[in-house]
Amino acid sequence: MKNLTKNFILFLCFTAVTFNSNAGPFITRLKPDSNDLSVIKERLYDRYLNKPNLNKEPVAALLKSIQKNGSWSVYNYDEHPKLGLKAIGHLQKLVSMCIAYRSKNSALFDNSNLKDNIHTALNFWYDKDPETDHHWFNEIGVPRELTKILILMENELSPAELKKGIRILKKANIKGVLQYGKTKATGQNMIWIARIQMEAGCLEQSQEYVNFSVKAVEEEIVVTTKEGIQVDWSFHQHGPQLYSGGYGLSFTVDCAEFAALVNNTTYELGHEQIDILSHHILDGQQWMTRGSFLDYGTMGREIARMDKDAIPIALACEDMASLNTSRRQEFIDFSTRIQGLQSISTGPSGNRHFWRSDFMVHQRPLYYTSVKMASNRVNGTESGNGEANFNYHLPDGCTYLIKTGKEYRNIFPLWDWQKIPGVTARLSRQPLPILNFGKQSAGKTSFVGGVSDGKYGMSAFNFDKDSVKAKKAWFYFDNEYVCLGTGISSNVNENVITTVNQCFSKGQTMVSDKQLEGNTFAFKGKGWVYQDGTAYLFPNYTDAQISVEQRSADWKGINTFLDKNRTENGKVFTLWINHGLKPTNQSYSYIVIPDIALNKILIEIAKKNISILSNNTKIQAVRNHTLNLTQIAFYEEGSINLDDKTVVEVDQPCLLMIRQTQLATSITLSNPENKPLAVKVKLTRKEGTSQKKTAKDVQVLFELPDGAYAGQSITKYLHP
Repeated sequence: MKNLTKNFILFLCFTAVTFNSNAGPFITRLKPDSNDLSVIKERLYDRYLNKPNLNKEPVAALLKSIQKNGSWSVYNYDEHPKLGLKAIGHLQKLVSMCIAYRSKNSALFDNSNLKDNIHTALNFWYDKDPETDHHWFNEIGVPRELTKILILMENELSPAELKKGIRILKKANIKGVLQYGKTKATGQNMIWIARIQMEAGCLEQSQEYVNFSVKAVEEEIVVTTKEGIQVDWSFHQHGPQLYSGGYGLSFTVDCAEFAALVNNTTYELGHEQIDILSHHILDGQQWMTRGSFLDYGTMGREIARMDKDAIPIALACEDMASLNTSRRQEFIDFSTRIQGLQSISTGPSGNRHFWRSDFMVHQRPLYYTSVKMASNRVNGTESGNGEANFNYHLPDGCTYLIKTGKEYRNIFPLWDWQKIPGVTARLSRQPLPILNFGKQSAGKTSFVGGVSDGKYGMSAFNFDKDSVKAKKAWFYFDNEYVCLGTGISSNVNENVITTVNQCFSKGQTMVSDKQLEGNTFAFKGKGWVYQDGTAYLFPNYTDAQISVEQRSADWKGINTFLDKNRTENGKVFTLWINHGLKPTNQSYSYIVIPDIALNKILIEIAKKNISILSNNTKIQAVRNHTLNLTQIAFYEEGSINLDDKTVVEVDQPCLLMIRQTQLATSITLSNPENKPLAVKVKLTRKEGTSQKKTAKDVQVLFELPDGAYAGQSITKYLHP
C-alpha cells in the first residue's frame, strides 16, 4: 500500500500531528550484517522459549498419548476440511514439547526420549502436510506454529528437516509476492505472512530475504483508505470494517514485536513507521479500552471467543517502550493500566469519534461508553468459521457502559442477541441472518456519524434495517449521557423494542424507589431504574420492561469452531422499551447516569440539568445547562432555540455542538454523510429588556473536509 498522502495533518484534542513522507516510506539501510540475523534469531528463540503456548496439556501427558508414528489419535490428518484445521493442534502440542526440551527449568530439559518424539512428530507432519480450503491455516496458521519449532530446535534438525520446514513457511511467497488466498496480502494478514518470511530468512541466513520481509512490514504500517490503519487511527480488515480489537489487535502485537526484534540492527523499522504505529495504539486502541476491557464492538467475529481482553496490547506496549520513541511513558502507563497495576481512572478522558468507522467513544474517570453504527460506507461486522453467527444487530447502535470491565466479560453465550444494548430492532421469530465475513453487513443510509470537540460529543444514526426505521442519537456530557429515538416505524407485524442494557446483574435492582421482586417487572409512564450504581431515567412516557434472570449456556452455542467447550453461568439484567406491533412514529428518551448513589437520584432529577429541546425526525437536540452546552442533530436545514435569548440556524443537514461561556462561544460541526460540505451557521442573540429587545446576528461559515477526512469535526470560536 502507498501512503495516503504526501503530507497529512490530523487534529486530535486540538493537537496537530504532521507526517511528511516526501523521503519515501523506508529508512536508508546500512549494508546488512549476517551477525544481525543471528541477533534477531536469538531474540526469537528467547521469546518462543518464554511465551505462553496455545497447548495447555502437560508434556508428560503428550508423551503418553503420542503414537509410534508421531501422530495423535484425536486428529484426522487425512481430511481436507472447508473450514478450519483442527489438526493444527498437532503443531501446538509439538511447540510445548520443544519448550520443555529447551527450558532449563523443565524436568524434561535435554531429554533424549522427548527429542526423539519431537523428530518423529515433526516428520510425520512433513509427510502428511495437512491442508484445508481455508487460506489462513495453510499460509499463516500452520507456518506460525512451525516457525516456533524450527527456531527452538534448529541446531537439532537435519538439513533435510530444516529444508522441508522452510518450504512450508514459504507457501505464501508466490514468485516474490506475499499472497493470501491467491491475492496480494493486506493489513494484518500481510504482517503475519511477512513475519513468517522474516523468520524463514533468518533460518536460511539470507540477508536479502529478511530485507524483503522487513520492507513488506514497513509498507503495511502506513495510513490508508484500504485495509489497515485509518487516518482517524481506527483499523479496518475484511473491507471497511472496524477491527481494532481483532485483526488490529494482532497487528499491534505483531508489529510492536517485529519492531523490537529488529531494533538496533540494520533492519530496524523507520521512524515514520514507529510514529504511525504509536498513534494507532495510543490515539486509537487506547481510547477503546478501560483497564483490561477492550471494546467488544471493535472485535468483529472475535466477540465469540472466550476471555477476550486487552492484555496482549500491554505486552505490545512493553515492546514499544523498548524503542527510541518520545511517547515511551505513555506506553508504560497504558501497559500498567491494562495489567491492573495502575488505576483505570487514570486513562484517557474525553470523547473520540472515529469517522472512518462510524464509532464513538466517550471516557470519563468513572466510566466508559461507546456506540457502534453502520452507514452505507462501512461493513458493520461479520461472522465466519462458525464464530459469532448471532451478531447481526451489533452494528445497529450497540452501546456498552463500562465501569469495572466486568459488566459484559464472557456474557455473550448468555445474551439474547435480539436485545443488544442501544439497538432498536424487531423481535423476529425467524433466525438471525449470518453475516459471513461481513457480506451484506453495510448499512443502508448515509446520515450516520458523530461530532466531537475532543471532550464532548454526540452521534446520530438515520437507521433503516429489516423494515425498522428510526432516527437515533446519543448525547455525551460529564456525569451523564442522553439517548433519543424518534420516527420509529415498521410495517411488519412483529414487536419492535429498544434495548437500554443487557449486562451482568450486580446487587439489587430498584424501580422508582421500589425493589424489584421476582424476575420481571414492567412500568408505563415516567420513572427510573437503578442497577449496579447506574441510574436510567425516563423523563417521558415509556413502556419499559425489566428482567433479572439466572442463565446458563455453552460457548459452542455462539462458536462452533471451539475445540474445547465451556459453560457460562450468571445473572443477567435486561432493560428494554416496547414500541408495540407495527409501530408508527414512536419515540423514546432516557438519561443514563453511570455513577450515582441511590439516595441522590431524586436530587439529580430535581436539578433539571438536562433539557430535551427536540426529538422529532427533523431535529434531535439536548442541552446541558451546567455546561451551557447544546448538541443538535439537524436532519435537514432548520433552526432551534437554545434558550430564551439564543437561536441557532443552519442551511444544511449537519451535526452541531455549541457551548457558550463568558470567554467565548465554541461551535463544533461535522457532516455525518462524510462528504465535503459548506455550512452556514447563524447565531441570533436577543438583547435588551422585555419591553425593548434587539436581535444580533452572527454568521459563521464551515467548510468541511473531503477525502479521508470527510466526517471529521471542525471547531470555531466566537469571542465577545
